[in-house]
Amino acid sequence: MRWYVSQNGKTSGPFDEQRLEQLVHWGKVSSKAFICDSQWSAWIAIKRSAFAAALPPQSPESQAASHSARMVLGMVAALIVLLAGVLMAAA
Repeated sequence: MRWYVSQNGKTSGPFDEQRLEQLVHWGKVSSKAFICDSQWSAWIAIKRSAFAAALPPQSPESQAASHSARMVLGMVAALIVLLAGVLMAAA
């Protein structure tokens, strides 16, 4: 199968599976890229594809930033639920 890659506002390809895996492994295709097969079925995040295993590991700093962002989003969501409950009780 042949694949197209979309990243940074540009689409490239098609690439055969072996070539795409090499590009991913070498860091030429980022973890934020999307891929689509040659039949243009659907664009999917490369990190949710079979090519995710070829992605370079995240740096500890990147992992920490991702964890911190999830923590903040969780706290914001909890605050929204709490605020909604207070507003409903006051009504």
